[in-house]
Amino acid sequence: MVDGVCTNSTPYTQWLTEYVQTLHHTHNGSWSMYKIYTIHAMVDGVCTISTPYTQWLMERFKMQLYDKQEISRSLMLESENGCLMPAMKVFSESIKYLKTHLENHIKSKTLCIKPHEIDWVLTIPAIWTDPAKQFMREAGNIAGIPNSRLILALEPEAASIYCKNLPVDRIVCPDGKSVLEVFSPGTKYLILDAGGGTIDITVQEIKPDGNIKQIYMANGGDWGGVKVDQAFEEFLTDIVGMETMEEFRKEDKEEYLSLCREFEMKKRDIRPAGKARFTIRIPVILSERLRDVKGMSLEDISSSNKSIVWVGDKLRLDSKLLNPSLLRLPDK
Repeated sequence: MVDGVCTNSTPYTQWLTEYVQTLHHTHNGSWSMYKIYTIHAMVDGVCTISTPYTQWLMERFKMQLYDKQEISRSLMLESENGCLMPAMKVFSESIKYLKTHLENHIKSKTLCIKPHEIDWVLTIPAIWTDPAKQFMREAGNIAGIPNSRLILALEPEAASIYCKNLPVDRIVCPDGKSVLEVFSPGTKYLILDAGGGTIDITVQEIKPDGNIKQIYMANGGDWGGVKVDQAFEEFLTDIVGMETMEEFRKEDKEEYLSLCREFEMKKRDIRPAGKARFTIRIPVILSERLRDVKGMSLEDISSSNKSIVWVGDKLRLDSKLLNPSLLRLPDK
């Protein structure tokens, strides 16, 4: 639950707001000086800062560490509007935001928990390289978490431990076995962690002492839910046109993010043998952008295509249009 909105996962999108005092770009492509004036984590809700502030939107930056055999501490990330920002600053400030949020929540509940009594756990994909893991650890240190209180946990292992400790009545396997029988010593099982950015596949075994041992090297790739999001955006672009979509993405960022969040929730309902229609709310401004660019509306497009129906601010699609092959999703 974030800002009153139920979210199954937390999008790693961040608004970086900078008050530009001294910002110099040197000839070798590095920033010689910058100052972060304030920072806001954009999960849900609207970030509104008036001039002279400049907003930098960093989306899905966690994937920048995927499949990197070497990671420079001067690695730069590019924002949606083309600005560059040190990757270490983006990661460390994100972790710092979460850390501060929890600490403030603890204070608001008048709980007597001291900083040295908290162990912080950062979960990471199992297929990340050692340099990526080290980069994340350093980001945690810069965020104010000492090494002695910081644990990096592989996401499949964290999921396995969570399932292992669920109450018996919450897990019933297809063969009727209970969770205690499934996780008995000597049991070997496969964990498929289908996340937003990556999919991790590992094989684990329960040791006699109840601990978990990985018996097969983690495998996987960048085939997570983001691929579905990208495919849907491409599908929508095919409907309204590249120019319209670019204008919408660039000029109506809040509405664009709202659409992304809407699809993030709706896509979980897509099933091969599900409902005949898939309905999603589309910001009205997109139809207005389409009219400005092409002189037509979404209603005009839907009138010539029976598989697409536009009613009010709702777009209703024939579920067959969301077939993985038609969305050009990777076949893995």
